[in-house]
Amino acid sequence: MAESLETALVPGRTCDGCTLCCKLAEVKALAKPMGVWCKHCDVGAGCVIYETRPRECEVFYCLYRTAKGISELWRPRDSHMVMTHEPQATRINVWVDTEFSGVWRNPQYLRPLRQLAQNMLRRRGSLIVWEGNHGTAILPDREINLGLAMHKQIVVMGRDGPNGEEYNVEAWERDDPRLTQI
Repeated sequence: MAESLETALVPGRTCDGCTLCCKLAEVKALAKPMGVWCKHCDVGAGCVIYETRPRECEVFYCLYRTAKGISELWRPRDSHMVMTHEPQATRINVWVDTEFSGVWRNPQYLRPLRQLAQNMLRRRGSLIVWEGNHGTAILPDREINLGLAMHKQIVVMGRDGPNGEEYNVEAWERDDPRLTQI
């Protein structure tokens, strides 16, 4: 997961026993891969090396902690999802605990994801749901299976259609020559 550049925290919101980022995030400094619990995590309590944790952990906050517009519905320990903002890619990432694969398809989550995707598209951004290395782009009217897209370039394309702007999202290899044309 990318560092969260938003440092202003939403008043009254804490991790409060949530340690899901300690499972879902890759932590390069600890050689911890995505999707496995960090060996320094006391699940449900917190980090046992908190005072000396790596910088990438120190600066990380999920959108539940930093974005006022994210409702209580998205508390990671309850939703089984961690939302992050990747500003350099103009992307919202929704990292799903694979033990709860498909939870994001529940209408209570999918409806707001579609609305958030519409907002991101207006900024030529995207919203990607990640279940492990598998990505799904969320659009206001559909989902697009991106396959194993973790290390690929996510490309958002828009064009005028008969009913207004139409969008498509694809995952391209980073050396794809089409990237030089956009």
